[in-house]
Amino acid sequence: MGEVFTFQYTMWSIGLGCLVGVSLVIGAVLGIVWKPPSNITSALTAFGAGALLAALSVELVAPTAAAVLENAEAHAE
Repeated sequence: MGEVFTFQYTMWSIGLGCLVGVSLVIGAVLGIVWKPPSNITSALTAFGAGALLAALSVELVAPTAAAVLENAEAHAE
């Protein structure tokens, strides 16, 4: 049974890797061929910056919140 899950996860990771690889090539070709207006470029840049900031915030806040909750539970007992 463990082999089935391993094979499924392997195929899933290969599929996602191929999808990411294809999207990278499509994005590169699109970037060479199409020059978007500056307002679209700035909107995409702002979206990317917001997504990066949100991911960073989650990575920093989640462990801290978990530690605070554990500490509060330990003192409550």
